Amino acid sequence: MRKARSSTLARLLALALALSASGCSYIFSEKRTVYQYEPMYGVDSPDFRRSLEVLGTELVSSNKATLLKNGNETFAAILESFRAARRSINMEVYIFTDDTVGTEFANVLAERARAGVEVRLLVDGFGSSLGALEEQMEAAGARVEIYKPL
Repeated sequence: MRKARSSTLARLLALALALSASGCSYIFSEKRTVYQYEPMYGVDSPDFRRSLEVLGTELVSSNKATLLKNGNETFAAILESFRAARRSINMEVYIFTDDTVGTEFANVLAERARAGVEVRLLVDGFGSSLGALEEQMEAAGARVEIYKPL
């Protein structure tokens, strides 16, 4: 009986060592909240074009790329393109919440839908909580779908 207990203990110890050695110890580490990326070249560099071509996504002469550094720049650019839409807007997003940014997006999407633009929005059921924004957009004529609702 003592031998069986010793054998079980040895197996558990070996399993614990294997898990920690295999990288599973990250579970106990602190959550990383700061990310910093310093690209070696910009979107106007020939190196950027080559990096896209290696991935099979070539830039053609009528396309352009703009580096957007944070949420403020990104959201402003998206909203500007939505406001300029004349035929359709298709948006798929994981997080869309009833907050300041979400309300601004919902207002623009609702306005474009009222103007006759076909608006389709797909949000994740786990990552999003539209609240009253869903009804606002649908009342304006937007099609709102929730992927895998809870």
